[in-house]
Amino acid sequence: MTLTDERMRRPAMLARSLLVAVGAGIATGLLARALYAVLPEPWTTLANTSALWGLLPFTVAALTRTRGSRAILLGVTALAAMVATWAVLGPESQPPRVLVLWGIVAIGAGALCGLAGDLAGRRHPLAHRLGLAVMSGLVLGEAFYGALLIGGPQWWGEGALGLLLALGGGRRWPDRAVALALAALMAASLFGVYLLFDAIAAG
Repeated sequence: MTLTDERMRRPAMLARSLLVAVGAGIATGLLARALYAVLPEPWTTLANTSALWGLLPFTVAALTRTRGSRAILLGVTALAAMVATWAVLGPESQPPRVLVLWGIVAIGAGALCGLAGDLAGRRHPLAHRLGLAVMSGLVLGEAFYGALLIGGPQWWGEGALGLLLALGGGRRWPDRAVALALAALMAASLFGVYLLFDAIAAG
């Protein structure tokens, strides 16, 4: 394949990847709504937590092995499709303030998690470790925030998932310790972000 042929294929490959991202977002939005309807309290929380939703753009970017700006674009597209599906299927319409907030989060978190998925999908140990640390830090930060200010066993379940993600940052315990430290730093830095999000959502 010549360089010209490869350049001509790139737009088509990006279009297919975007379709995958939209499809994954819609499917995950449907699944989240279904889980929210069937899970008992307080476990319904896990169906609509922003950090766990971030696993979608993270996974899409990692599995499609997109890089850089394309991973960011796929992440935003996937999470925006999921948020839109969740909003459309809601039993009640949301106020414009909340919809705008969800849109901002879909763009910001989708970009961050898409980039984290790109890094986690790389072979370079440092990039792989950093990508997992960002994603696990998001999950751990929300779990810590929920356990501290809201309470309930669901947050401990989310925290356990965050720890598992961080432990995937290396095969040796020293590498895992570094990944856990990075994840803890990320989690601590996001505490204020989650506090601000809930304050704006509550009005």
